[in-house]
Amino acid sequence: MVLGALAFACGAWGLFLWRELLVFRAGGEVFCPLGDGAACEALWDSAFATAVHESTGLPIAGWGLVWGLTALAVTVGLLRAARPQWMLGALVATAAAGAMALVVLLVVSVGMGALCGDCLVTYALVGAFASVVFATTRSPAGELVRGAAVTLVMAGAAFAVLLYPGLRTPLEAVPELVLPDPAPDGQEPEGLDVRLASFVAALPAADKHALARALRANSAGSPPVVRPPRDLHGSSTAPVRITDFTDTLCGHCARFHEGVEALKRSLPGDSFSFEERHFPLDAACNRAGPSRGPGVSVRCRAALARICMEGKPNAFDYSGDLFRSQESLTAERVLALAAPYAEPEDLEHCMDSAATLEKLRDDIDWALEHRIRGTPLVLVNGRTVAASPTFLYALILSRGDADHTAFQALTSAETVER
Repeated sequence: MVLGALAFACGAWGLFLWRELLVFRAGGEVFCPLGDGAACEALWDSAFATAVHESTGLPIAGWGLVWGLTALAVTVGLLRAARPQWMLGALVATAAAGAMALVVLLVVSVGMGALCGDCLVTYALVGAFASVVFATTRSPAGELVRGAAVTLVMAGAAFAVLLYPGLRTPLEAVPELVLPDPAPDGQEPEGLDVRLASFVAALPAADKHALARALRANSAGSPPVVRPPRDLHGSSTAPVRITDFTDTLCGHCARFHEGVEALKRSLPGDSFSFEERHFPLDAACNRAGPSRGPGVSVRCRAALARICMEGKPNAFDYSGDLFRSQESLTAERVLALAAPYAEPEDLEHCMDSAATLEKLRDDIDWALEHRIRGTPLVLVNGRTVAASPTFLYALILSRGDADHTAFQALTSAETVER
């Protein structure tokens, strides 16, 4: 019973980490519940993790799920086996495989100086399973060979089931997008259609495939309820409205903000609108954020300052100043960077007001309604989408029409690929 619970927990945690990896690969920054997301991201982007994923088709989190499913199957099989000695051998072989993988991963993590808190949960579950097995199980040496064969068959079955989603998991994060020359305001729709067709045709095959998936996801389900904006940049009648939930110290959020700046330069001003919302990754002001310890929270102070800048003509520029100053940002610098745009005393008074805190809580609640797993969380017309500049650029050119005729080439490309 204990072994079954440990195996199930390990598999479920592996599935959770795989989902976190997908958030990261889509351009988001994860907020690991048991540690700093940066450590997880460093491991996922390491040469070791990339080599495992590239050579086997499964990310490391996927292999955690394979081991959990195998351990669970062996544990259940032991209860029903006609030849229990075989299954005892399989149990020992499974525990040994998990222990060896645990040692390898710990050595890699320590060598990188990046101990991921969430990854340690997997290590603890595998270690506990192996400890219980080695302490309570005795299997004849002759049965270990048969048991290892049983373990390999069960692991092979789990691997076969998970290989398809593993191959669909990107090896790298969303690439940076190089946009064409700026287009003037009021450009005729036909001009945008030509740009869209040319853009889609020039995309590499992998980007075409990713864009097709993003468009399908954007079209799935019933249309969401779109909330009124609090501070909208751009035309209120634009066919595409982007809402961006960010943490001011999130590196992916900074790059996404740069992407939006590029979109603003490259596209007509009436083609899309943009709204900034906030999800600081700190429990000091966000009940869903990780605890950062005592002291003034720069993340919280920056979010409150950005809310107080709403309605001012330079609010978007101020956010960019904060993102560009991430490495040196302090609570004092949050105010100093606002000096060209607002009176520091007025800004600080606003940041300390109950009304501003209520707006931040409203942002957090809204993000949680969308089951936020990392920042940035990006909505298009109220629907959660990948933080992909390629997808946003294409959707804006199509005036929000995911069924635009220019996207038919993506379907053809997928058919050829298959």
